Amino acid sequence: MKGRHWFSEYALVFELEDEGANRTRVRAKSWGNFPGLHGKIYRALVIGSGGHKIVVRRLLRQIAAAA
Repeated sequence: MKGRHWFSEYALVFELEDEGANRTRVRAKSWGNFPGLHGKIYRALVIGSGGHKIVVRRLLRQIAAAA
């Protein structure tokens, strides 16, 4: 998944790895570019606050629960 808005350009990539009988490991990798002053402020709020980590971990837990 990739996208952009006023303050950033980003990508979120899911990697699936076969772990054997009925098991798959899911990893999420994210990349972002935060250009300009507004981008730096946005990055500090979203990444610096730990909010991004919380959201991605919740997303991975939801995937695990649905599996």
